[in-house]
Amino acid sequence: MTEDPPWLKEYYQKVNQEKNVNLQRKDSFTNWALVTLLGFFAIYGQFFLITLPPFIHFGALAIAIILIFRFYLRSCISFADIRRQNVLRRAIESHWIHGKPSMKRIETLIQVFDIECWSPSPLRRVLWTQLKAGFIVIFLAPVLALVYEIIRLHVLFFTFMIPWEILLISYGILGFLVIYLLYELISIRHYQPLQMKVRKTQAKK
Repeated sequence: MTEDPPWLKEYYQKVNQEKNVNLQRKDSFTNWALVTLLGFFAIYGQFFLITLPPFIHFGALAIAIILIFRFYLRSCISFADIRRQNVLRRAIESHWIHGKPSMKRIETLIQVFDIECWSPSPLRRVLWTQLKAGFIVIFLAPVLALVYEIIRLHVLFFTFMIPWEILLISYGILGFLVIYLLYELISIRHYQPLQMKVRKTQAKK
């Protein structure tokens, strides 16, 4: 401990503070997704009491899913930040208690996970962890409603209760939703703080 640089203890406290901020941020995104879901239920329930064109239903569903998906991705970013900070915290604590890893190794970890901001976990693990943390349930309701609306749309169309223009507009909204979600997924795959550093350039333990 006496051979450690004077900045290490202060850096450890900073990492702890950042971790707590990211925990609160991650929980906030989950809560906002739940608020969005409740607001969606309140609006969607009214659709069964009044007669509106199907594309209005699709529009409300698209807005709800897009907002929830945005909150989900932001929570994934916060979770990746927490994972980085946990790696640094545990390394410093282990160094203080056991003398391992070495101070040189800790400086390498700081370079990789703090300065360069690489993720210690693969993207698929980050996405799946946040889904299991509650977003599967949050996504389930609007996705089931979307499936119901697609079936209902075709029933109305093939029973000649709506014109083809309504079908076309509904499909346009649905197509926009699919393209937007694919765009976000492609973008997140290239978001550097959610990427792991190439193994051959990672520092060895």
